[in-house]
Amino acid sequence: MCDLLSLFFKRDLKFFKSVFNRAIITIAIINSLVFNAFVVRAQFFTPLVTNYSQQHYLAGSQNWSVATDTCGVMYFGNNNGLLQYDGINWDLFKLPRGKVVRSVMVDVNNQVFVGSFEEFGYFQKNMDGTMFYTSISSKLKDYKMQNDEIWSIIRLNKYIYFFSFNSYFIYDGETVLGYRTSDSRISFSLVDNAIYAFSEQNGLSLLNDQMKIFNARTDRFVKGVIVGVLPFHNNGLLLVSKGGLFIQQGNSYSRFAPDVSDIIIKANPNKAILISDSIIVVGTILNGIFALDKSGSLLWHLNTENGLLNNTILGLSTDKAGDLWVAMDKGISMIHIKSPLKVFNSIKSKIGTIYAAAISNHKLYIGTNQGLYEADYDTSSNNAITNAISFKRLTFDHVWHITKIDNQLFFGNNASTFSIANDKIIPLHHVNGGFVIKKGVIDGKEVLIEGTYSQLVMHTKNSNGEWSFSHAIENFSNPVRFVEIDYQGNIWCSHLHKGIYKIRLTSDLMSVQSIKHYPSISSESAAIVNVFKVNNRVVFLDLEQFYTYDDISETLIPFDKLNDSLPAYKNSRAIVEVSLNHYWFINDVGAALVKVTDDEVVILNQIMFSNFQIDVSADEFAIMQTSDLRSLFCFGYLLGFYNNSFSTKKISYKTPLFLKDVHAQTQKGVVLHLPVISTNHYSVSHQYNNFQFTISYPNFADKGHYSFRYFLDGYNGKQYADGFSRIANYYNLSAGDYVFQAKVIDESGKLVTELSYPFSVNPPFLLSWPAIFLYIGLMLLLLYWLVGFIHRRVVKTNSKLLHEQQLQQHAILMEKQQTIMSLENEKLEAELNHKGKEIASTALSIIHKNEVLSAIKDELTEQKKNLGVHYPNKYFEKIIHLIDNNLTVENDWVLFQTNFDLIHDHFFRNLKHTYSDLSPNDLRLCALLRLNLTTKNIASLMNVSAKGVEIGRYRLRKKLGISSETSLTNFLIEFK
Repeated sequence: MCDLLSLFFKRDLKFFKSVFNRAIITIAIINSLVFNAFVVRAQFFTPLVTNYSQQHYLAGSQNWSVATDTCGVMYFGNNNGLLQYDGINWDLFKLPRGKVVRSVMVDVNNQVFVGSFEEFGYFQKNMDGTMFYTSISSKLKDYKMQNDEIWSIIRLNKYIYFFSFNSYFIYDGETVLGYRTSDSRISFSLVDNAIYAFSEQNGLSLLNDQMKIFNARTDRFVKGVIVGVLPFHNNGLLLVSKGGLFIQQGNSYSRFAPDVSDIIIKANPNKAILISDSIIVVGTILNGIFALDKSGSLLWHLNTENGLLNNTILGLSTDKAGDLWVAMDKGISMIHIKSPLKVFNSIKSKIGTIYAAAISNHKLYIGTNQGLYEADYDTSSNNAITNAISFKRLTFDHVWHITKIDNQLFFGNNASTFSIANDKIIPLHHVNGGFVIKKGVIDGKEVLIEGTYSQLVMHTKNSNGEWSFSHAIENFSNPVRFVEIDYQGNIWCSHLHKGIYKIRLTSDLMSVQSIKHYPSISSESAAIVNVFKVNNRVVFLDLEQFYTYDDISETLIPFDKLNDSLPAYKNSRAIVEVSLNHYWFINDVGAALVKVTDDEVVILNQIMFSNFQIDVSADEFAIMQTSDLRSLFCFGYLLGFYNNSFSTKKISYKTPLFLKDVHAQTQKGVVLHLPVISTNHYSVSHQYNNFQFTISYPNFADKGHYSFRYFLDGYNGKQYADGFSRIANYYNLSAGDYVFQAKVIDESGKLVTELSYPFSVNPPFLLSWPAIFLYIGLMLLLLYWLVGFIHRRVVKTNSKLLHEQQLQQHAILMEKQQTIMSLENEKLEAELNHKGKEIASTALSIIHKNEVLSAIKDELTEQKKNLGVHYPNKYFEKIIHLIDNNLTVENDWVLFQTNFDLIHDHFFRNLKHTYSDLSPNDLRLCALLRLNLTTKNIASLMNVSAKGVEIGRYRLRKKLGISSETSLTNFLIEFK
């Protein structure tokens, strides 16, 4: 009964859950219909903008003009002086008395001409790279400036023209002449080697062939003040005025782009420039910048609402790469004209954070954390979106993905997964949370596999050829963020937190047949692993490097081809397919468009998050491919279109690498600036042995795409330094020759450009050539002195030579005498040694004789015992008596005593003198003990028993007064 109740409740619970989920989906659809009137008005897709505020460049707020030199360094006329920017460092150079720089122009020699109030001249670099100012206005003769402020500077042929409203000045490189005009000229333009000027009194005029007089050129058809004259096709002119845009062809005039022109008129145009001979850019006082093509279509519009710091445009110019720089009433902006990415950033805080986007059936769909939005999209336009667009909300839940498969659009949100068809949102199933959906083939059958909050869901094609929900796969319950199907039909699932799963389905594709879990790729890697496909090969990302699956070992192995070719993107979080062999790799820094083939892996372009100047993370960044070969970028509150066709175009301008500053410094901080030109080999004295090299690489659009490598040849063998710093320091260089090398390396590790700078550190003075020559001179003087000194010494030496010879002969004689004495001493020593040997020999002879006689006596005594009466007593006693008499022969002892006394320095005499009560036997015993003989030998020599010797030793110790602790033998040996 309990089992039946359990089954009943489980069945009902599943039923109620299904009903509840469907109710939620129905309510969401009803809400989308009720709130369909919620509209978000949008503007145009515009280029990326990088802004530089006063806090960046630390100078005046207002910037009046902008120009670039041949190296790509940017210059700005600022309230506080001349601003210089090389991509990393901002430098400010002031005019005399701190005047405002109104106008800037850089000529081919990189002289930076500037204009100010009653002052104009040029800045130029010294050989050491420092800037110095030369006043040209101070050279004026026969002309007095009267409130003249230089607003324009133009170079034409060999002349430099400085224009104020009522005067102009011509400089030929040496002299300068001033001319005052009868009318007030407001704007000046250079077109096709001709200078055009506009005045309200005479309209547009042209500088004549004598380069001194302006001749009137236009009639009054053009309304308003002309702020710019631009070249137009067929040798025409485009006149940008405060009354609109006009085309001049010969003597005929016509309005240009009247609809856009009316908008620009309201914004009060102030500056105009032609970019790449195709884009007309107009800067205004009230409403930022407008860009048009030559057909008159508005390409984009930038103001404070979608990127600019300020709406008042005071100066326009392009850098060497073709991007646009804007000097404004407040701040500076760089507009990435050459970037293939255009962004739409006017929806901040209106529709939430964008997570997904797609285009289908002339509609643009955007998925955010606040719901799904829809806008009309004109696919016929070559530009991303050129008309104003408006969004309407379709749903309210967090959207995770919008995916277009086989011309069918799907999106997944918190509630479930839906399809969009004929402007209708159709729920596909009741499973909560649609994360991702991918197409693949399993057991020969084409399917869609979807990852959700809790299950894997399968979709198949119905009889109409449309994708529809089939079933949720049984025996697998996990949240799946990413999913892929490999060529063998295995399903690879990326869990939100627990690694990845490899799943094999049963033949009916209904449930899991086998599953293998990889909690992490390696012991060092994190548990979060994402799965994608590159060229039909499954690729795994663990934020450290790329991995793939090895079918033979059935393990995950490093994907060396990608790791080696994309070192900067080994920490990618996602991979998005663009087209055949083309993929976006996304990491925390940006996204790279990469071409991957069997032969090579090449980075075609990169988009860095730092260019957006907003907080963008890879988790909030997504890229979707559209049907018109454009990529949709979603990041934060920005939406972007990337034109993939731009990726194959080569950049015509190569950014130069050059030295901005080279200086050497002593240990005490004294600085010596060296020339930055490396054509010569420069040398410094030894105390300036601390070097600093500052390089300049004004590549503004590709920041983050490259790094610098420094190498100093000759510095402790080899030394490299890598990184993004543009300063290289080397300390305590020893004397020698060096070559400093700087290289720019791209994200693939390839060399972009390089420079070298040879220099030398001279040895200290004590080791220098002058010092060496001084040493040689001193040595020659010393040698000369030595020769004279030796000559004088020779004379003196000769006089002493005889005396020295006599002394030598005397020394020889003394040496011979010493030799004779030595020989006599040796003879005496030999005699003493001989005497000693005689004593030893005598002692041994006595010992041997006594031993023999004792032995004979013992033998006779033994024979007498054995023979008894047979051996008569008289014969026995006679022989014994004879033996006893010969055991102690006095002559032997006398000889022994005489020789012993000679060798041992009158031993007996001294002993007798010291101890007068010693008997002759005592003296004999003392001599034998001094010879260190044994008791047995002493007994034999003295013809007594061993006990008698001990008794004699005892008596002798008493007579000598020696205690029992003192060795008697040692005492006698040491006695003198």
